Amino acid sequence: MKRLLSVLVLLTIMVSACNKVVPLKATSLEFIGGDITLMMGQNAKLSLKINYADGSSQYCLFDGSSSDVSLSSRDEAVATVTSAGVVVPVSVGSTIIDAVFEGIQASVNVFVSAPDGEAPLPDPKKTFSSNAVYLNVNNNRGMQVFEMLDDGSIIISVSLGEAQEQYFERILRNGTILPAMHMTRGDHGDSMSVEQGNGKTYIWFSCFSSKWYEGPQLLVRSEFIQGSSYEPESFSDLYYYGNKGQGFVSVDDKHDLLALLNQNQVTVYRLSQAKEAPLKEVKLARKVTNGTNISFSRKAHDLTALRPIASFALSSEEYQGYFNGKLRPMQGFCVYKDRIYFHLGVEDVAVTVLDLYGNYIMRHVKMAVNDDKESLIRYGVLDPQYNFEPEGIQIQNGHVYLGFTPYWNKVLVLEM
Repeated sequence: MKRLLSVLVLLTIMVSACNKVVPLKATSLEFIGGDITLMMGQNAKLSLKINYADGSSQYCLFDGSSSDVSLSSRDEAVATVTSAGVVVPVSVGSTIIDAVFEGIQASVNVFVSAPDGEAPLPDPKKTFSSNAVYLNVNNNRGMQVFEMLDDGSIIISVSLGEAQEQYFERILRNGTILPAMHMTRGDHGDSMSVEQGNGKTYIWFSCFSSKWYEGPQLLVRSEFIQGSSYEPESFSDLYYYGNKGQGFVSVDDKHDLLALLNQNQVTVYRLSQAKEAPLKEVKLARKVTNGTNISFSRKAHDLTALRPIASFALSSEEYQGYFNGKLRPMQGFCVYKDRIYFHLGVEDVAVTVLDLYGNYIMRHVKMAVNDDKESLIRYGVLDPQYNFEPEGIQIQNGHVYLGFTPYWNKVLVLEM
């Protein structure tokens, strides 16, 4: 009997969580693989590593042999987690999965998106035709970038060089141009993107131009209101991305993404997390001609306090300047699902597409539509004396759309 008790005691000492044989003290837990992104109907198996005081580690198999590791979801309306370590999406949104073992906790973010197809690519062989025209309309000022809305209309950003003001104009599919939302200060090439939700449309843009302000440029998120006029200082929903120069912004509200291109660095955040980022006081100064600069401060959501879901660097020639002997400056920037898109060029139109790890899917691929000058002129969308200049790239309903200014006062959007 005594021998049997001794054996039982020995077995008790040897058995611990996740099949760890040696009874050592755990020092930390670690989810392997980082944040989890799922589409509805797609489950994921958790991978958890337990680190011990002697430097060893053990992967938890969640095979039911131990109940020492507890798992829970902070929002089971978004995703649940089983005792076997399987994450099951319930609805679109985000939540956090917590694991607890011997009083030690680890957490992992879970993002659930709606199901859709693979992110599309443009057709580089597609030439110009009347059915490729998504929108062809005259306006009184040149387009810098465009964004497509769910109802089929577009919003364009216009910045007049001499006046140094910025306009956001909504253009309907029938060519009707609605009254613009006006910024009293702007800069040529200012960035813009659109977020839609709860029946409202929001504009994300950077208008704290170095021509007008000293200090970090900030992103602005504002409801789009036609016919209104604002100064940059009047906005309160601001976003700080570091003491850097001009940033280009893109929003993919369908997949909860906010992307920034700044100083050759692409950084992608969860849109929902960006809007909840902690506030930081930022100091700025407005430049005044023949006078003293006016200093002021604003509170802005601090994007640098967040953990991005993607971040990679580009060499300047890969998106800006000359490439293979051709001038191809970046003229459009877009994030969609798991890809980053660039529209490049002046006279030579090209597209670059990368995944969120910075791997090339398309690299400076020339678009055949650029060489179809005869058709462009015949259909009246190109001035023979004017550059066929790229202006923006967008993804909508599984299609890629490219924007152009074939005249200084014409808006042209083509389905590619």
